[in-house]
Amino acid sequence: MARNPHTTWEMLDVAMTHYQTFISNKSQRLSLGIVDLLHVSNFKGGNTSITEPEITLGSKLSSYEAVLSEIDHNFNGKTLPQLNKQETAGLIKLCKDITDLTKSNDTKIRGFGASYASALLSAHFMDLIPILDRRILNGAGIEAVWHHDP
Repeated sequence: MARNPHTTWEMLDVAMTHYQTFISNKSQRLSLGIVDLLHVSNFKGGNTSITEPEITLGSKLSSYEAVLSEIDHNFNGKTLPQLNKQETAGLIKLCKDITDLTKSNDTKIRGFGASYASALLSAHFMDLIPILDRRILNGAGIEAVWHHDP
């Protein structure tokens, strides 16, 4: 990752553009595979490797695909500012559902945490779901303050 925040911001933008191009070229836009996870990892710029065994990866990804499909079905074509309070609450619940998948033993993918799920969601629904990540907030000039519960 670049040391200059502006350069980092530009690099992240390029990485997300690569992933969105990949998504748009898929025959089934919401289907997920290892390449999707690698694109997200590239965007996140971390040093985490996706190390989930291939034998369990497919079944775990199907849970993530189900939530993506539900978001697509419920909000297809809408942008975040267009949502009413009830729709916003429903979207928040679905976003929490997908980040919860990163914690459950049945669906947790090694090397793929909640912040990665946030980037995955945003890549698929860029006008609907923002990435709330420390680096994104800092790049936008918003101070990120994180509180950790004991």
